[in-house]
Amino acid sequence: QIFVVDSAISGAALTAALAYQQPSYAVHAVGGSAVGCAVGAALGAPGSEVVHGLWGFNSALTALAVDVFFEPSPRSYALAGGGAAATAVVFA
Repeated sequence: QIFVVDSAISGAALTAALAYQQPSYAVHAVGGSAVGCAVGAALGAPGSEVVHGLWGFNSALTALAVDVFFEPSPRSYALAGGGAAATAVVFA
């Protein structure tokens, strides 16, 4: 959904491209998306919105940005997860 394409194939291709560049990029993007989807579900978002990625794409980009600009550490992982969650709440 990051490129506004509702397709599992394009999502897999994007994840593979991120992993090719830097494996942690893919991990953060997928993890951020998962956090965003979990927050959306917890906030009672319609299932169709969660399934189609509307609750995950901003969170994925937030977590990815943290990985790009911060050195890996427990604090940066907490920032990525917290940022992904906060982004989903703001999206609500």
